[in-house]
Amino acid sequence: MFKKLTLPTLAILFGLTLIGCPGKMDILSILITLQPQGTMNVVAGNISGTLSVTAEAADGSPLTYQWYSNTTNSNKGGTAISGANKSSFTIPTSLPAGTYYYFCELLALDGTTLRTAVTEIKVNPYVMVTSITITPKAVAEGEKAIFLATVQPLTAAIKGVTWSSLQPAIATVNASTGEVTGIAEGKATIRATAKDGSGKTADVVVTVTGVLINGVVWATCNVDNPGTFAPNSEASAKFFQWNRKTAWNSRGSVSGWNSTGDTSPTWESTNDPSPDGWRVPTKAEFEKLLDGSKVEWVWTRPSYSDGYRFTDKSTGKSVFLPIQGYRGYTGNLNGVTSNLGTIAHYWVNDRNMVSGYICDLLLTSILSEVGLKYSDSSSSGYSIRAVRK
Repeated sequence: MFKKLTLPTLAILFGLTLIGCPGKMDILSILITLQPQGTMNVVAGNISGTLSVTAEAADGSPLTYQWYSNTTNSNKGGTAISGANKSSFTIPTSLPAGTYYYFCELLALDGTTLRTAVTEIKVNPYVMVTSITITPKAVAEGEKAIFLATVQPLTAAIKGVTWSSLQPAIATVNASTGEVTGIAEGKATIRATAKDGSGKTADVVVTVTGVLINGVVWATCNVDNPGTFAPNSEASAKFFQWNRKTAWNSRGSVSGWNSTGDTSPTWESTNDPSPDGWRVPTKAEFEKLLDGSKVEWVWTRPSYSDGYRFTDKSTGKSVFLPIQGYRGYTGNLNGVTSNLGTIAHYWVNDRNMVSGYICDLLLTSILSEVGLKYSDSSSSGYSIRAVRK
């Protein structure tokens, strides 16, 4: 139960309105322990919710309830609502835009009445979506990214959208969350449709490129001429010297070979021949590709080029690195293509500043060797397999 308090004390503490109490009454017969919600904001045509009061009588006897509506923010006066005689009251769903006030009057067996505080309900106009803007992100095979949709106006009653993909073989999307998953290289249209029945939609074309392998997005083809990739993963692509953007053919003789190596500690971004959004990989990124607990690599010949396929064990997604030889840097190999089909070197953006040696990924078919090594090879011409920035 509860401790009885004098009426003047309760009126001061809680600002309650007492109605119809006999003058001889000096104790409170009703105590409200939970008032109805103070304010609510709803939208016309999409109204839901209830108002509730929790109270008890001093003697434990049942209480009766009557809900009222009012035209002002006051629990004095008001109009009794027919049939609203429970501790909870369902807000009318057909209210037009405007502001409404509700409260409840409680009646004890001894005739004492006590009114709750007022709930102010603001019914906002039903504003429909007029436009949608989608914020896309880059997506690779096996990669997930959340797309965001912004609706206008910001006062729209229902701001949610439903997502769909018009090319699910390229990319899928979660209808509720907007999470896009890259399935295969190509282009897919991702669509957001307003949930408010306005019929408004927005499309964005996402290009799925690259493959997510153990947390790193790798290009599917070697860098060819600066700013471009080779046409496919097996195609012969250009060779590059350390920290230089000049492309050299991987076959035949060349002229103007620079036999003086670059001494820069890193591959500078201005000299990176990778296409926009891509760059020469770091040692840490190659180490993730060579993490045998998460990535498997095997010697293979998909069609016409030998090389290694690196497969993410958790997703099955893979990239193929062809063995297309290299252009040497010493003696008779200075600028001459060597070891076609048997050895490949891929540049790594890492240099040991004590020895001056540069790191590269070595792939061989003779010894089935796959690993990182350091050598004084800055004037050699090696392949580049870029990663996404």
